[in-house]
Amino acid sequence: MGPNALYGIVVAQRGSQADLELVIRSETDARPIVTLGSFAVTPSVAGRTLAVSPDGRRLAYWTDNHGGRRGNSIQLWDAATPNRTTTLLRSPSGETGTGVLWSSDGEGLLLSFVSLAQQPVTNPPPPPDDTAETVLRTLEIASGDLTQVYRVKRGGLEGSVAPLAWDREQKTIGAVEVGGGGFAIASLLIRDGDVSRTVVDGALSSVRSVAGSPDAMRVVAVAGNSRIVSWSINNPGHVTELQPLGASVHFGWLPGSTRAIVRQAAGVQDAKLFLWDVATDDRTEVGSSRYLAVPRADGSALYVTDERGSTSVLEIASGAREPLASMPTYVVEGQVFPEGAPVVGVILH
Repeated sequence: MGPNALYGIVVAQRGSQADLELVIRSETDARPIVTLGSFAVTPSVAGRTLAVSPDGRRLAYWTDNHGGRRGNSIQLWDAATPNRTTTLLRSPSGETGTGVLWSSDGEGLLLSFVSLAQQPVTNPPPPPDDTAETVLRTLEIASGDLTQVYRVKRGGLEGSVAPLAWDREQKTIGAVEVGGGGFAIASLLIRDGDVSRTVVDGALSSVRSVAGSPDAMRVVAVAGNSRIVSWSINNPGHVTELQPLGASVHFGWLPGSTRAIVRQAAGVQDAKLFLWDVATDDRTEVGSSRYLAVPRADGSALYVTDERGSTSVLEIASGAREPLASMPTYVVEGQVFPEGAPVVGVILH
C-alpha cells in the first residue's frame, strides 16, 4: 500500500532558531500541517512527553519545559481541527509536566509532574533538588477536572514517576517510579485511591525505557545490560525475564495489539526488527532499520530508516517497503537521526 494520505506522522525538523521543532505532516506530503513547538528530543525513562489517543486521531503533548527550569502546558491536537492545537492545562505553579498517557477510553489523561527546583539558572546547572516531589494526576478532558492520585518525594528530574496505564472501567491506574539514573524501579498499582507499591524483582542496571501495553495490562522495561523484563500491572510481584536478544535493543508496543516491535542493534549495521508476543515469547522478523522503528497509528506498518537516513513505510502484512521524502540528519546525544524521521504516528481522516 505504501505511503497513504490517511495517515500522519509527527516529525522533528529545524526551526527558525535552529532548534528542533515537532510538526505533523502527511505520509504523502512533507509540508507541515501544524507546528507543535520546539522540543528537546532526547530519550527519557521518566515518561513520554507526547501520547497518541487510542483511536489515533488525537495527540496530547507537553510543551518544552526548558530543561525543567520552567512550567509548561499540556496541548491537544485533534484530526477534526488539524491546523490548530488547544491548551488543556497549564502546569500548577512551581511544577513542570513530565509525562502524559491516555485513558483506555480516550476521555482522560494521566499526567506526571515534578516540582521545580527553587534555584537560579546557572551554567553548569545546579545539582538536582533532593526535596523535589513527583506527582500523578488525572485530567478529565471534557470538564477539565484535575485530581491528584499519587505524590512522592524523589530526587529532582533525575528520578520520576512515569504513567503507564489508566483503565477507567476497572478504576485502575498503573505507573512506575524510576530512580535517579534509572538504577531502581518500583511498580505502582492504584485502584480506587488505594496505592500498592512493589519494587521490581531483579537487579535492573540503568533502566533505559519503560512502556505499558495498549490493553493496560502489562509493563515492559528495557535495561542498559540488554535485559528485558515484563510484569502484569495487576500482579507486579511476578516478573518474567524475556528471552534475551544478546544485543542492544529498543522496545515499543504495536498500537491496538499485545505484540511489541523490538529493534535489535548489533554494531553499526541495520538493526533487525521483530514482532514479539510478550505473553508467549513468539517472535517474527519483519525487516530491518538503521535508526528507528516507529509504528503507524493503527499498527499496520512501521516507519523505518536506512543507512542514507531516508525513511520508508514498511507494511507488516506484506513486507513491502516504500520511501517517504528524505531529509537531512541531526545528532542527539551522540546518535545520528534522520531529520524528518517520525516520532509517533497519527490518523488524519
